[in-house]
Amino acid sequence: MATVYLSQKLVNELSKDIEKLFYKYGHLSFKERDEEEQLSYSIEYLIKKHINEGEKSEE
Repeated sequence: MATVYLSQKLVNELSKDIEKLFYKYGHLSFKERDEEEQLSYSIEYLIKKHINEGEKSEE
């Protein structure tokens, strides 16, 4: 886990970049499916706003 400081603009950009990576590797997986042995993996990511003391949650 890493704590990073980002503007909302950068959070949106990061989310889009991660989505592009999922599509890229899904496509590469499809292309290699008959050439290489593939195993099932679960990939998770979470972008969660860190709440500092004294801040109210937006939930």
